[in-house]
Amino acid sequence: MTSKIVVNNIESDTGISSVTLISHVAGHNSTQNISGINSVTANTFHGSGANLTSLSAANLTGALPAISGANLTGLNSDVVSDTSPQLGGDLESNSNDIKMATNDRIVFGSDALRIKHTGDADIENTTGNIIIKNDSSSSNEEIRIQAKGGEDSIKAIANGAVQLYHDNRLRAYTVSNAFYVEQSELNDDCDVLVTNKSTTIGNNQKSQISLRVQKDAGGSHGGTNRTATFGHNYNASTGGGGFFTIRSNDGTHRDFYMDNNTNLRVNYGHSNIGTTNGTVVGSQSSDIRNKNLVGDGTVSYGLSEVLQLNPIKYQYKKELVDRIGFSAQQVEPIIPESVYDTKQDQDNEGNTVSGDTIKAMYYVDLIPVLVNAIKELKAENDALKKRLDDGGL
Repeated sequence: MTSKIVVNNIESDTGISSVTLISHVAGHNSTQNISGINSVTANTFHGSGANLTSLSAANLTGALPAISGANLTGLNSDVVSDTSPQLGGDLESNSNDIKMATNDRIVFGSDALRIKHTGDADIENTTGNIIIKNDSSSSNEEIRIQAKGGEDSIKAIANGAVQLYHDNRLRAYTVSNAFYVEQSELNDDCDVLVTNKSTTIGNNQKSQISLRVQKDAGGSHGGTNRTATFGHNYNASTGGGGFFTIRSNDGTHRDFYMDNNTNLRVNYGHSNIGTTNGTVVGSQSSDIRNKNLVGDGTVSYGLSEVLQLNPIKYQYKKELVDRIGFSAQQVEPIIPESVYDTKQDQDNEGNTVSGDTIKAMYYVDLIPVLVNAIKELKAENDALKKRLDDGGL
């Protein structure tokens, strides 16, 4: 006996409406209709599949054998209902786009790297580094970041060098041992500007550039703490201002700054910057138009005061150089105008001093006293000579 099944009236919405079973026994055929079949299960399907159209993946359940898609036309590849789809090979886009909705993410690893569009391009990485690499064999290949319009903003080029651009012109770049800022294409200034634009900045907050050689030279003449710093200090009460700081190996430092009288001063502590605290550096203006005379301008000091001064030979602490000068404490009661209070409470070693704060001298102020002393000696010498001449000697 041989049998075959004839499937009649396949409808896309309701499935198979009826099946006819035809049996052939001893030259005679018999038929039997089977109706109400909504699904068919088989171990093997034969044929080219040319007439299988509009198949939905949502209705393909269970494990499927390998299917050649050459003859599957109009196949709907909807995988929405598959919560864990997997690929057995590479996914080819066939020159089409893979589109993601705003705020949808492409996730790598155990949620370690996430790429999404939120209105901004958002790349999040929770472990490791983010590396953008050009592995081209050509040494001239670059990594570029461009603004809208195709103008270069940043270039990463051979040997790890980086170039920075503005208005499509090279402005700064790295070399093997330095970072250069250049202005070569326009008749314009070339500036490096470090600005603190906070509207709530507190006292003694700074904008600064510090320079240091990290290697410790050892002994009292080297050290990693020796730093030169250029900057600007803000202080609402003192006015603050620009400064230059030199820090020594032992951690002590001195600030150089201009006070409101245009005197260059040296002191420690950023709160002093802009004030009249500290030691005056260099000479003062001598133009009479910048001065108001005290009384008739006469200096009363002369030979008598000079004879009271005691020059000393000394070395500054931590310095191995012999110097000569005066003690401010000894000079102050004799010629007080030449001595002033620096308002520093630390010595050159950074130790807190007891009693009065550190005193300093305007050595140049001793010159008028010395001139008066010489004039007095000259007058005495002239008088002596006259007496000798009058005596015929």
